[in-house]
Amino acid sequence: MGFPNDYEIGRSFAAMEQERRKLIFSSNKNLVVKILGYKRRQESPTTDSDLEPVTYLNGFFYSDSDPYILTCAHAFDSGATDFFACMSDGSAFNARVPIELVKSGQRQQIPPENARGEWVPDVAVFKCPQQPAHPPRPHGSVATTGDSAYVIGFAGPDAPQLSFKSGTVSSVGFMGGARSPFGSFTIDTYAEPGYSGSPILDIDGFLIGMVQAGHDPDGSKQVTAIPAQGINVFLHFYGSALPGIKS
Repeated sequence: MGFPNDYEIGRSFAAMEQERRKLIFSSNKNLVVKILGYKRRQESPTTDSDLEPVTYLNGFFYSDSDPYILTCAHAFDSGATDFFACMSDGSAFNARVPIELVKSGQRQQIPPENARGEWVPDVAVFKCPQQPAHPPRPHGSVATTGDSAYVIGFAGPDAPQLSFKSGTVSSVGFMGGARSPFGSFTIDTYAEPGYSGSPILDIDGFLIGMVQAGHDPDGSKQVTAIPAQGINVFLHFYGSALPGIKS
């Protein structure tokens, strides 16, 4: 006898979830940029033909006060020397802006013995020449196992349409561990190559981290992420201090 009511309640919850997803996407889509990395074919390039494309990934504006872009430091593994941020209007990339490296961590799998001070996250910060007209940056929060998580990013180097992936936080590695003092967490969704540097938001639209890698161990979908609080430690305390993620 209760099934009709249960069905209507289920439909109401599904509709609310869909509206929440739309709101999260629309509130954050203009923060995300495609980052292209190039290697110089000669010391002082004068044209695009002097630059060889070697990598691509995502990034996002995180500071209200400065035009800083967060992304992953492993972009430098490709040997890239010059980086550009591509802005999209949803149908085409309408700007390609040179960006300047401000701060970079080093990508390591396991820190050397008794060298915790040298262990820094896979994070890089670039600066745009000017502050784009974007909406306010999201506030940061903490990932918790079982929470819904949403990834916004560009799927490939030439695709100007953003994608919106959803999943659940499947595990959380706490900050302070010997193998990951900045913490980590995983999401049960798949991210194609190039999604590194994409922002991850929770069901309330708070920034909980950034995609580091997407992989498929033993056929299961999983994204490895760098938590927002670990990124903040890097921004504030490693090298010159930079504005942190809003709390």
